Amino acid sequence: MEELKTTKLTACVVGLFMMAAPRLCGADTKTFNSQIQHVLLISIDGMHALDFANCSKGISSINGGNPCCPNLASLAKIGVNYLQASTTKPSDSFPGMAAQFTGGHPRTSGFYYDVSYNRALSPPAATTPYAIVGGRGLCPGTVGTQVGFDEEIDYDLTRLDGGGINSDYLPRDPANGCAPVYPHSYLKANPIFEVVKAAGGYTAWTDKHPAYEFSKGPSGQGVNDFFGPEINSIPQNLPNLKNVTGTPLPDQTAVTSSDDYTTSSQNIQCYDGLKVQAVINQINGLTHDGKSSSSVPNLFGMNFQAVSVGQKLVEHKTTVGGYLDAMGTPSPSLLSEIQFVDSSIGQMITALNNQGIFSSTLIIVSAKHGQSPIDPARVLRIPGDDSTKNSPSGVLGGIYDPAANPSSKPAGCPG
Repeated sequence: MEELKTTKLTACVVGLFMMAAPRLCGADTKTFNSQIQHVLLISIDGMHALDFANCSKGISSINGGNPCCPNLASLAKIGVNYLQASTTKPSDSFPGMAAQFTGGHPRTSGFYYDVSYNRALSPPAATTPYAIVGGRGLCPGTVGTQVGFDEEIDYDLTRLDGGGINSDYLPRDPANGCAPVYPHSYLKANPIFEVVKAAGGYTAWTDKHPAYEFSKGPSGQGVNDFFGPEINSIPQNLPNLKNVTGTPLPDQTAVTSSDDYTTSSQNIQCYDGLKVQAVINQINGLTHDGKSSSSVPNLFGMNFQAVSVGQKLVEHKTTVGGYLDAMGTPSPSLLSEIQFVDSSIGQMITALNNQGIFSSTLIIVSAKHGQSPIDPARVLRIPGDDSTKNSPSGVLGGIYDPAANPSSKPAGCPG
């Protein structure tokens, strides 16, 4: 591998590591441009560099010390690992994803968080489900408003498709006739999708809220095939899901109106599986829903939520996710999420090979943000997570002690 030549690509990459077919890793700029026809961007939200190191090299207490993410491990052998990559500050999904799309700091992209405050815009036309106060008569007279670009701008956040974006829940621009400001209009920097689209390419992106249509860029046209299933919707059976068990949902104890896909370590895999299927459909020359023929995108990808959920979820106040020690040994539930993500990436690789385009596809695997501290001794859980732990203040939950849950011994990797 010719390190000096591959470093020409580092400015385009944010995340854990970048991978391509072996003969392309050392390609010069001219060869790279002529041979790479597709870029697949994958974000494993929450995954730390230590998680990747542990699962790809193996941990002695799990699976006999053999790798638990063989697909990622195999790709890493023919790729480049960027050890100095860092998430945004502040670190979260919106600023992290915007940084990968644009290369910009939150100050540049305009996204510090999915909920923020803007001193130049007016309140929405209607009060949002999360109580951002709105009213049709508040623009242009009122300037300065909270801006919510999470699930609260959906027509119906309990539905998997969210019903689309309700413009009445969007902030308004008093300098532009009080027109609603969509997420893509709020973005201040030009995303790579706009660049590829302007060059005649075909683009696609899949993410966790309809609000991630900000990937389309300021023009609103940068993504040809956008798919944003609502992660905070009420879990439902997914009869057309081929790559994981989606009918019925594996955890039927988490399908009430008070649940969403993040309240179950099993159901989150079905949610992510829906997005994986969308990417595989696109690799196979279809639209994300598999209903129409299309070009294989020149730039496309998705984000995984499973690892992020596995790092922080306490199910039914008994099954604790996260880590067992400061060395990053995953709990059984987190291990399951890491294995699921690895298997899903393996399915994408298989699809690329079946279509004969693996060698012309640059795969970028990243994490747009980390999650809670790895060391269990540094995690403070709120009572809603663990009612058996009480902090001295009575506000935050106490420190989680792995000894309190001796049954949380890592299971071996399947197969």
